[in-house]
Amino acid sequence: MLALVALTAMAEAEVALLLLMHLQRGHQLRLGEIAAVFIPGFIVYSLLPDYLHGFVRKVGRTRVLALAMVASAVFAAGLSFVPSPAVLAVMWVLSAAAIPVEQAVVAEAAGLSLGRAMGIYESATLLGATIGTFVAGQLYGSDAGWRVACFGAAALLLFGSFVVRGAVRRVGVAEFPVEPRKTVSQKESPVTRMVGESPQAAESVMEEPNKRANPLRNGAVHVAVYVVAQAALAFAGYSWPVEALFGEAHEAGWYWNSSGHWLLNLGRIWTFVLVIDTLRTVGRALLKKRPY
Repeated sequence: MLALVALTAMAEAEVALLLLMHLQRGHQLRLGEIAAVFIPGFIVYSLLPDYLHGFVRKVGRTRVLALAMVASAVFAAGLSFVPSPAVLAVMWVLSAAAIPVEQAVVAEAAGLSLGRAMGIYESATLLGATIGTFVAGQLYGSDAGWRVACFGAAALLLFGSFVVRGAVRRVGVAEFPVEPRKTVSQKESPVTRMVGESPQAAESVMEEPNKRANPLRNGAVHVAVYVVAQAALAFAGYSWPVEALFGEAHEAGWYWNSSGHWLLNLGRIWTFVLVIDTLRTVGRALLKKRPY
């Protein structure tokens, strides 16, 4: 499994470096425009684990991991045809699904030694990424190296999709992950648990939040992704909230209609959506805690 992790990291790092260099040299994009190509994949990678677990439980780990590697291979091969930056931004999303599944497999196999296992996992990832970036850098400078590097990364990922089943079985984790079994006290209904308990204890049991469905937790994730993305855009000079708060004075149309650069317009829309989503999330949380 660790060999598969290193192979995936090697191919992913190789493709990421090729994409970065191609956007800079092939399309002559500036830093902010390059960040805009990477942002969709970063957002998907940040939000995907919350929703991927349920899909893995239905389809199975090996199938999802194999499909994720095939999707990454499609992106690596497609990169060799030099599509436009907009197409690359959409295709980059295909590379976001393999790593969370690998991390879940390693974490479950670790048992009580989670810290040691994740340390070894990160070492395998670092080894693969080091080899991948070195190979990509060497091949990019040659005439046919661009296509060789892209198709080589695609071949590695396709090979990994064929050995996934054996790697997962070797580790000994379940193909279909299940939720931890509930104890007898957890299986009891709130009405049953009220027997022998105070009304306050029964009420606390009824109101115990489900962390996976906690709207405040999901809202915090959305805010964190927004802050990180805007920090990158601010470094490039295209962060709409930074310009709106600390930049020069603008007319009303700048705030509502058009802010100039398309990255600023994207940030404006994203900011409005985040504000609405945050207000809705906080309102739902307050209504949920309101006594009746």
